[in-house]
Amino acid sequence: MKKPFLCLACLCLAAATVFGQTSRRYLVSPPGAEFEEGLAASAVQFGFNNIHIQSRTQQIDNSFVGTNVPFMFQGIGWRRDGRSRPSSIKRTAELEMVMSHADFAAVGPNFAKNYKDVPRPVFTRKKVILPDWSRAPKIAPASFDLILPFDIFFIYNRKDAMLYELVVRNLSSPQAYHMDFYRDNQLNHAFADWPAPIDAGCQMSRGRMLQSCLLRVSGSTLEMMFRLWNTPASTPVHALLGTTDPRINLPGLCATLHSNSLVTLPVRTSTAAGLVDPTKVASVPWKSWYGGATLYTQCVALHPSLPYGVALSSAQGCVVPKTNTRKTLPTHMVWNYRSAAATGGFFDRSTCIPTLFVW
Repeated sequence: MKKPFLCLACLCLAAATVFGQTSRRYLVSPPGAEFEEGLAASAVQFGFNNIHIQSRTQQIDNSFVGTNVPFMFQGIGWRRDGRSRPSSIKRTAELEMVMSHADFAAVGPNFAKNYKDVPRPVFTRKKVILPDWSRAPKIAPASFDLILPFDIFFIYNRKDAMLYELVVRNLSSPQAYHMDFYRDNQLNHAFADWPAPIDAGCQMSRGRMLQSCLLRVSGSTLEMMFRLWNTPASTPVHALLGTTDPRINLPGLCATLHSNSLVTLPVRTSTAAGLVDPTKVASVPWKSWYGGATLYTQCVALHPSLPYGVALSSAQGCVVPKTNTRKTLPTHMVWNYRSAAATGGFFDRSTCIPTLFVW
């Protein structure tokens, strides 16, 4: 079991080349929400108070500002609340969505005034089946399993805030449909900036093997969290941790190696569907003096049919938080659960529905 991982560490001594494959990837907002359940629930979008069957909501997000490299979003997703919610039954609704850029400091309760540019119709009006969310997930937070693939992509410039607006009509049930929810800066940990993915992982039967790694600080403890998609089924997964990105691409290796692998840690065994739920891999004392340091992380799983007998995930350069002080949530919401045609709604600062973006 250990031999393939030891071999991968040795491969870091070889010459490096650049790996150019691309794949769909995933972002979760706000940063840290992928590994932390909200302390509340929201039903403002898909059924509220057993009365309303339409809504209009905006979420304005400043999470990923700070670089000139744009994102091309191709879909969006949400997750259920972490508790049992008997009213959150399967239903249908007519949905449509637009996206635009926004001035985060200037947004308010008027929907139209929050657009900084012409809103782009990324999901045209159509009937959608919403899954049964009445049962609590086995592990909280839940997976993002309500996904809308866009009809037209949205290019986010990462200089302004981004805005998505969802309009819901003709819900087949007005019963409350509970989504996970963050209110009034509820994240319990301090996180560094979102760690950009580095290249794609190996091509598996379900798609590219993808990892999400995040470092967070709770008091004086640094925690490393992992989540994975499209791994080999029912297979132990390990994390390679290093301080440099060697960019090694050997003939037959199905992805580029992006960690010099000073340490290898067990994550957990994947499910039969090739998923690894949110997992805390390590906890170590945190000191402010090593805040800002970057750890290059990449996961590996046994796969006997591949050369070298292993599959590699995508990689990330994860930054150690410089402070243990929680940040204010970089998100605002405007919502109206009474009317899809409303011109304005309730304006909530530092509040959001955790959201997955496909890019």
